[in-house]
Amino acid sequence: MESQLKSVRSKYVRKKLNGQTYYPPTLPRVRKHYFKETFSKTTIIIFFVSLVFFLIPMLFISENLINSITLYSSLIIFRFMCEYLHRFILLCEEKSHIKSRYNNKLSTVFSNFMSLSKTAVTTLILSIIIVVVVGASKKSLAIIVNKNELFWLLLSIFMLMKLLNLNSTKLHMSYWISQNYGIDYGAGMAYSFYHGYLKLLLTKIGIGDVNLKENMELYESHHDIKFEVYKLFILIPKSLNCYESLEEGSKYVECASSMLEKKITRAGVKDRVYKNSVYKIFENNKDIRYVLAEYATPLKTFIEVVKHTGQHSETYKALESDIVHQFYITLQMILKENHLNTCELLYYEGGCEEIGNLSLSRFLLEGQKSLKQKKNDRCHI
Repeated sequence: MESQLKSVRSKYVRKKLNGQTYYPPTLPRVRKHYFKETFSKTTIIIFFVSLVFFLIPMLFISENLINSITLYSSLIIFRFMCEYLHRFILLCEEKSHIKSRYNNKLSTVFSNFMSLSKTAVTTLILSIIIVVVVGASKKSLAIIVNKNELFWLLLSIFMLMKLLNLNSTKLHMSYWISQNYGIDYGAGMAYSFYHGYLKLLLTKIGIGDVNLKENMELYESHHDIKFEVYKLFILIPKSLNCYESLEEGSKYVECASSMLEKKITRAGVKDRVYKNSVYKIFENNKDIRYVLAEYATPLKTFIEVVKHTGQHSETYKALESDIVHQFYITLQMILKENHLNTCELLYYEGGCEEIGNLSLSRFLLEGQKSLKQKKNDRCHI
């Protein structure tokens, strides 16, 4: 019995009596990243490697220590200049996204452009002070460069820059997200939303064995109505403003009833219920259009994460637009890859649904008309 207990306890993460956390060998444990400004083993190793590369020319090659230190400081300044040149190039591209990604706040763009860690700022200031003091004392900044010495100093600076981690700004993160590696927050939400929800509704899975179109046709026959298009409209507001009901987003929208529910057993939950709400849209205050629509539920969760005062909330807030956009383009890609054409994504500004032509009902009506027009165009080809 005791051996079985030990065997079981060795299979899961748990707190030991001394307060330390035990991880089984097969489970990933917390990695101490060197860029977290903690004295991890990696940080110490990189620091000492950089120091060794610095000391080799100082002790064995240099004929003038002041000249060598000045050269080292000048190279550090030059490396920072190269970094800001790279950021400026990124900024030239970013200027076309100031409204969509930064809400026209130039101060945010400038802050992201200038951002440095405390360690990086200290390193840059010390380097500038050394160069200025030496230059003022000699009344000249003439530096003698020894090729062998330069080689070791460049190696030292390369390792030093790994510690300073200059490419960890919000600007760099935004560009990393846009590279679409599929492991950012937005892409993760999209894959979870599709495999954990959309796929179950759109395809023949669960009790009833009907796909979305067949379910909508059943609803039509039971309620004697007609859908404009057999599509589930997923609303993706950039503002993350997701109402509990679409009725709150427009006075021209009214909830009709729910479609036939699907029961699916998943992850230990017996007969989990999945269902969608049908809405009536009043066009010109008289004509009624029926639509199947809802907000992308992961965005509702995401806005709660952003508002929560937690460790990552500030980063999520700064990259909010990038994450929502990545959610949209990834979900669009997934639907296309799986040849599912019964789901339509509406990605819009949000936050001002009842101002002028921005009514939520107008978005849905235009979406339906656009799809019907495309269908008619294909029929005439």
